Amino acid sequence: MILPLTKPHLFSQSKLANRPTGVLLYGPPGTGKTLLAKAIAKECGASFINVNLATIMSKYVGDSEKMVQAVFSLANKLSPCIIFVDEMDGFLSRRSEGSNDPAVTDKVKTLFMALWDGIATSSSRATAHQGEDAEKAWVLVIGATNRPHALDTAILRRMPRQIQVGLPSAVGRCKILQVLLKGEGVAPAGPGPAQLNLTAVADATHQYSGSDLKELCRAAALRPIREASIAERAAVRAAREEVEAEFARKMQERSDWECGMAPPSTPSDAPPSPTHPGDASSGSATTAAAGAAPISETEARAWRESALEAAQAHAANTVHMRPIVTADLLAAMAEVKQTGLSAYEYQQTLAAAQSGLGDGSVPVFAPAGASFGGGLEGNSARLLGALQQQTQKGD
Repeated sequence: MILPLTKPHLFSQSKLANRPTGVLLYGPPGTGKTLLAKAIAKECGASFINVNLATIMSKYVGDSEKMVQAVFSLANKLSPCIIFVDEMDGFLSRRSEGSNDPAVTDKVKTLFMALWDGIATSSSRATAHQGEDAEKAWVLVIGATNRPHALDTAILRRMPRQIQVGLPSAVGRCKILQVLLKGEGVAPAGPGPAQLNLTAVADATHQYSGSDLKELCRAAALRPIREASIAERAAVRAAREEVEAEFARKMQERSDWECGMAPPSTPSDAPPSPTHPGDASSGSATTAAAGAAPISETEARAWRESALEAAQAHAANTVHMRPIVTADLLAAMAEVKQTGLSAYEYQQTLAAAQSGLGDGSVPVFAPAGASFGGGLEGNSARLLGALQQQTQKGD
């Protein structure tokens, strides 16, 4: 797909090797179809227009058609440009099916396909001419869906290049984990418990898609944060208890002094009282023992507030977060489940949906016209089986 822009001189020597105008990316959810389309645009140096149903459809008659024309007009001005239609089955599904107002949506789909054909005509004209502007005059429509059987047949005809984006292999999962964990605080590579073994994690995450691996890394990164948060709360709690004990001692000294009671003298061999940052009355016990007035209640409360803030900041600085290890990723697998189907299950389900056959169960990808899945034969077998069970119960 990127050769027409990176190597345009090769395409000018052939009439059959024309630039493609439509490419379909299909596969299980979370395999990176949208990300792949953006990577293609960046690799080609082309502009990227993301089209969805919300930006096209309007409740006012005629506005949807104007939006479709505006999209293709903008794409021609920004050429080379890629028009990306995510979840293509929701916008360009089979006509007159699954819509409250099929007449309006059919007009929009027909106009979309007509302008799409105009792209092919203008692209062939540009290829016939020489020049730098002619080489850059290219608009490509890329669609992404996980239900290709739900697309209109006219749409599939305009997308002869259909690429299946399946689940990553063990090697692919290992590379994805390396990209996701790049720049994070991870342990050094190794098989030990305090190290990170991405190969073992990749082998354990069978049938995980790219988005599942991203959520897995996110859940694993939260485990050291939780541990550091618990340790920080314990350190802050201990510091607060120490500050509160010192504040109670100061208030008791003040109360004894106001009542005329001489505070007990501190033995010379006794350990000194703990001091904290912000303690403006250090040595108050010695001053009170000498007969001088201890600090007032207002000063003691001010010292308490400053000491609590300093103790909390000190506790937060002393707690360090450990790196991410293999056990974190393996433990996160209990929190994050795979959401995509395996490549084999996806192919089997897709083939059953396209042929309209099945055992009557509800498939993930139900073909159009099948209310319960399995096609006409599957539904008929399901109903006949239910009738036979009812007849046997009646006998």
